[in-house]
Amino acid sequence: MGRADALGEATGNTRLRDLGAWLFTTELAAVEDYWFDVTGQLRPKEYTPSVVTLVWGGKSVNETWFSSKPEDIHMINWLPYTGASLYLGRHPAYVRRNYEALRREVGSEQWRGAADLILMYRALDDPGDALRQYQARAATLRTDSGNSEANVL
Repeated sequence: MGRADALGEATGNTRLRDLGAWLFTTELAAVEDYWFDVTGQLRPKEYTPSVVTLVWGGKSVNETWFSSKPEDIHMINWLPYTGASLYLGRHPAYVRRNYEALRREVGSEQWRGAADLILMYRALDDPGDALRQYQARAATLRTDSGNSEANVL
């Protein structure tokens, strides 16, 4: 649930609840289709990058305005991590494909940034591997400025 539908439910305001649910599910469908293409059926065959990070009126691209690192290109679509972020795991096969694409693009699991966010995403598909990676780098793991070790775990 998003904030509006939860507030509507808590206060008995069914109009607000229904609007919030509609807004959340519409956004969810847009993310799954435009950014992730979880079914693998919506992007043209010529589009070879693993994710879309910017959607323009007539094109979709695999880049950010602030970094060319694959870690940043992938993680920007996962933010912000909140209790509502579990929707990212609705399609486990896609989560695995997305993670494996990131690993191939980096060439290893030696993340150059955003390791905390990558491990949180990894846990949606393979929590054991995410925990293994976390434990291997726990002493040096730096969390994103909007994150915490408790949230990563």
